[in-house]
Order: sequence, then structure tokens, then C-alpha cells
Amino acid sequence: MQYLLVVGRGTCFEKEISPGPDKFADGIENTILVVEVIDDLGVVWTNPADLEVRQAIEQRPFATWNDDGFLALLANGEVVQVTPSAGDEQLWAMLTIAGGEELVVKEFLNSRSDAKIASATPTTNDDRTSDSDKPWAGGGNTPSNQLGSVIGVTTDRRVEDSPRRTDAPTSAKTPVPTPEQQREAMEIVKQLYLSRYQEAENDKEKAEIAEEMLDQSSKTGSDVAGQYVMLTTAQRIALEHNDLETAKSCLDKLVDEFEVDAFDMKVALLRKSSSQTTESSFDTRLMDEARQLMEEAVERDEYQAADDMGQVAIAAARRLADKEEVAAITRRQRDISRMEAAYRRVRQAIAEHDPASSNPTMSEMVGRYFCLMKGDWERGLPYLARGDDLVLKRLAQRELDEPADSANQLALADAWWDAIDDATSLEETQIRRRALWWYEAALPELPQGLAKLKAELRIKELKKADS
Repeated sequence: MQYLLVVGRGTCFEKEISPGPDKFADGIENTILVVEVIDDLGVVWTNPADLEVRQAIEQRPFATWNDDGFLALLANGEVVQVTPSAGDEQLWAMLTIAGGEELVVKEFLNSRSDAKIASATPTTNDDRTSDSDKPWAGGGNTPSNQLGSVIGVTTDRRVEDSPRRTDAPTSAKTPVPTPEQQREAMEIVKQLYLSRYQEAENDKEKAEIAEEMLDQSSKTGSDVAGQYVMLTTAQRIALEHNDLETAKSCLDKLVDEFEVDAFDMKVALLRKSSSQTTESSFDTRLMDEARQLMEEAVERDEYQAADDMGQVAIAAARRLADKEEVAAITRRQRDISRMEAAYRRVRQAIAEHDPASSNPTMSEMVGRYFCLMKGDWERGLPYLARGDDLVLKRLAQRELDEPADSANQLALADAWWDAIDDATSLEETQIRRRALWWYEAALPELPQGLAKLKAELRIKELKKADS
């Protein structure tokens, strides 16, 4: 048996310093710290790693997930067995400290005073396999919070626990093999390459193994699990031993072939690239890609990754001596920092209140975050329509009425235009974009005249401001 700490956004181990008992909004008797996992997941050869909360919920890599359930250690020291009937909502409530669903949890926990988990030693970041074994995980989706072993889907839950998007999967892509299929493939890959890897004496020799595995992965034919495990293992080896080109090639092939969320792997690759690059010609590309990932991280509510990518981007900009980019990235970092603070308040508000309730203060807070900070109008408008701010409330209600004629569309665009003056600097961008959206919607059907001229001029001005 193996035991892992559950980490990630919303858990007890979200930060390096764990919170005190008073921070467990759900109660320490309702919060899981450690879970029993399948053997291969417990020992990570790439680097020390814990179990990300999102992977725990989506993949359920728990040991003895059968009629009895799996063992877990609660924050109050009690050992329990989590029943198989627990759904995603219940698991999320149990694995986080402020899920807000404490009343629905107890029916899924069975006390296990006879369990030995309390005396077992969980796999920690200080008790792992030797360096020669590092990049060889027991399965293709082994999670990690360390550089050099990012693989598969290992990210945190979002506000309201909406599922993550993959990197634009299409019907031409192949689903990621199951953990069991990956474990079976990994055993064969170990037989083929592990001894050579252990005998390799330096980074160059080990990176050559990764390059060979990348080449051989295209010859696996119909063995989808074999191809996936070859690519993910080669990607880890290459990244671990500073062969960034091979690591990127593995990543590109994974994204092209599989329905995989490659966000974490991209973040890890850019982090490593930032620490290794010595060519200024590469810094321009690095800066641009880091900025793109920074925005993707914000969209996903992953603010630590956003901060990391901001640091990569600004370091590249400084090496390029590009003062304008340094200033622009710095401003964006400040905005993202404020967004993260808002996200934490929103998450707590949703934890403490029913999002469907009529609490106007909470509704406005959530609506402002989604609409005016992130531009997620579909999600945020129902909240704004129930909020305290009368101007935003009326605007949201008009939006939800979905005006179809050009006159009402123009009037709504004008109303958003007027709202720009009272907006904070962080909210102004999304309000401008909303006004632009409605002006462009109204323009084709507007008759020639001053109204159409006004719409055309404001569209031009708004586009200039957004650039």
C-alpha cells in the first residue's frame, strides 16, 4: 500500500505553510489529508511528488476502490474508509478545507479504527527513489509538483469545479490510455530502457535515450498505451537532463496525438527553458509563449502558474533590454495579483453561500470577478443581475434579455461605454470590450446617420484602446 498527501488549490497543502485548524471551514473532521493510492502511483521515479486534488477527483487512483472503498486520513487524525458511492462533488468537499459541503460528507465516510494508515509512512518529498531511477514513473499520469516530471493532467479545481478544457481535442485525437494500460506499458518500457538509463554516466547520454524513445514512439503501431508512455517518459527524461528540444518535440507530439491537457507540461518546459537559455534570439519566442501561458493560467484560475509564467516573461524581456515589454508585463502582473485576491474572495463566498441564493453582496462579488475581470459573461451575468450595484444590475438584466434589434443593441453598447468612467483600472478593459462587442453587433443593421457614425467612431476608438 502507498499513501500520498493531497495537494493543490483549495487543499490543506495549497501553500508551503499549512493553515491552522480555524481555517478548515468544513471542519477538520470532514477534511482528508492523506489517501491510499495504487502502488505504482505512490513511488514516483521522476521527482518527489504528491497527489494533485484534480487528479484525485478525475482519475480516482485510489487503492481498494471496490465495495469497501479506500482508506484516508482526516485532519483530526481519524482513519476512515471512503465509500465508492462518493461522487465528484463529495470528493471535492472531502479533499478541500472550504468546500462548503460538510453536511453531505459524513454519509460517505466509515470510521476504520482498525486501519493502519496512521502508523504507515506516507511517501514524502524527502523519502524517494535514487537519482538513477528518477524519470521513470509507474504510469503515464503520475502527478508532480516538481520541475522535470510534469505529465498528464495534474492541475487544480476551478471556481464552481467546472471541468478543465483539454488542448482543443478533436475526433482525430486518441483518448489518454487508462492508468492500468499505462502501468502495463511502463513495465515493458522499463525492460527496454531502464538498465541503459541507470548505466548512463551524464546528461548527454541520458538525453540520447530520450531522443531514441521519441523516435521509437512513432513505431508502436496500434499500441496506443505504448506510444503514450514512451512519449511521456521521454519528455520527462529530456526535461530532467536539459534536452529542451527533445522535450518540446515529445510535448508537441503528445498534443497532436492525444486528448491531453498539456498545460502543466508547457509550464514546466518554459520554466526550464528560462533557466537554460543563453541566446537572445530565443528570448523573444520565450517571452511571447510565457505571456500566452500566463493568460491561459488566468483563464484557468491557476494563479501560481500565471505568476511563474510572468516571471519567465519578464526575465526574457529584461535580457532583451525591452523596457516597454518589461513595463507591460509588470502592469499585467499587478492586475493578475489583484485578480488572484478577488478569486480567493469569490471562492470563499461560494463556499459560504449558495451561489443560487439572493445574497446581493456575494452575487455582485462573483459577477464582477467573472464578467469584469475575466470576461466570462455567460457565467457572470446571472450573478451581476442579482447584485448590489444598480448600474451593473440593470446592465446585466438587459444583457440577459438578449436584445436582437440594432436600436436596443446600440443603447446597450452606449450604456457600457458610459460605465467605463466609473470602472476600476482592472475592470475597465472588459467593460470596453463589452461595449465594443455590442457596437459591432448593432452596426450592420443601423441606418445611415449620426447613430451609425457614432458606432463606427467608437468601435475605432475602443479597438485602439484595446491594442
